[in-house]
Amino acid sequence: MSEIAEADEADAYLRGLHPQHAQFKALRNALLKLRDPGVDSEGEKIVRLPPPGPLLSLGKSHPDVVLLRQRLKVEPKPDEEGGEVVLEVFDQAVLEAVKEFQRGEGLSVDGVVGNNTRSTLNGDSAEVSEDMIIANMEQWRWMPEDMGEFYVNSNVPEYKVRVVRDGQIVHEERIITGELDKQTPVFSDKMETVVFHPFWGVPNSIKVNELLPSIARGGNALDRHNLKLQYKGRTVDPNAIDWSTADIRNFHVYQPPGGGNVLGEVKFLFPNKHQVYMHDTPTKHLFSKTQRTFSHGCMRVRDPLKLAATVLNYDKGWDLERVKQTVDSGPENNNVTLDTSVPVHVTYFTAVADEDGKVTAFPDIYGHEDRIKLALAGRWNEINKGRDHLAPVRIDRSKIIVKQQYDNPISDLFKQAFGF
Repeated sequence: MSEIAEADEADAYLRGLHPQHAQFKALRNALLKLRDPGVDSEGEKIVRLPPPGPLLSLGKSHPDVVLLRQRLKVEPKPDEEGGEVVLEVFDQAVLEAVKEFQRGEGLSVDGVVGNNTRSTLNGDSAEVSEDMIIANMEQWRWMPEDMGEFYVNSNVPEYKVRVVRDGQIVHEERIITGELDKQTPVFSDKMETVVFHPFWGVPNSIKVNELLPSIARGGNALDRHNLKLQYKGRTVDPNAIDWSTADIRNFHVYQPPGGGNVLGEVKFLFPNKHQVYMHDTPTKHLFSKTQRTFSHGCMRVRDPLKLAATVLNYDKGWDLERVKQTVDSGPENNNVTLDTSVPVHVTYFTAVADEDGKVTAFPDIYGHEDRIKLALAGRWNEINKGRDHLAPVRIDRSKIIVKQQYDNPISDLFKQAFGF
């Protein structure tokens, strides 16, 4: 309060307490425009065409054309014969202005002002709501004030990863995110290592829920996916283990580098409590899907070599050719430690605004936007928190059908040597 009292301009001081990110300001402009569609992003009144209205096209004469000229700032000019322009006539200058507007708004560029173009000219929006914008503005309050001179941003609802340097996007690519019940978490951390030809260490959730049911009944899930099983550093035969008593969580299950490895040719490590990272994938066809929630929580990158080249060019001066040479050098696990760690921000923005206040919306796939809306409205008891994906994985042995164990000298040997 004392700082407000001492400030030369109290309103400017209070605005300075808001996040200073460009996107927060753009969303604020969009909110102001949505609350008063007659105001543009600079606070000026815009000319509105009466809704509904007639179809306006080249050669038509109507009073709405006068408003259309004002809205698109088409200055009247004498025609080639020196005659004055009739403001109510939809002439060539108006046509070009309408097409330019349609092109900029992503509309069908036909030069005709129908209901859709008329609505867009008036700043109307049926998809974007106030509470959506406010929920996204709230998330910007949670972001670090300094996101980094050079950083990586993966926006989950958008299925996009971007690399930003000095405020400019220098690389952009599609990603795949976690399934609805294996959601990619939202957090910030720092990338420390780029790994070429990575091993895949199978997490407990997959061991318990997907592998154990198969190998317990004598299935070949390990062989089918080229997975190896180790206990205390020694390779073991899954058929020699009594899975009715053994705990698969105590075993190390991994997939060596090579063709078919689920991590592909490269992974990006930013150690975090969520145990997620970004990596390549052999299932490239999934990137053509609109909703790309297919992973167990990690983010799969469509072209990870270009992402690696972008990061390593900043850190070490590598180019794409150097990255490809590293990949081609062999199937060995090759860790490249970054000299300077790179901030990574995994975000969940369902609304992104441009400088003019135009908002692009994305589906609320995990329901986070709805949770934020309920929280801001104080409706705490209606918030579905979902499960804790970091909770310990437990084995439900009632659902595990174990293959009948017979006397087996190899099995007995493992029991004596390893205690299972």
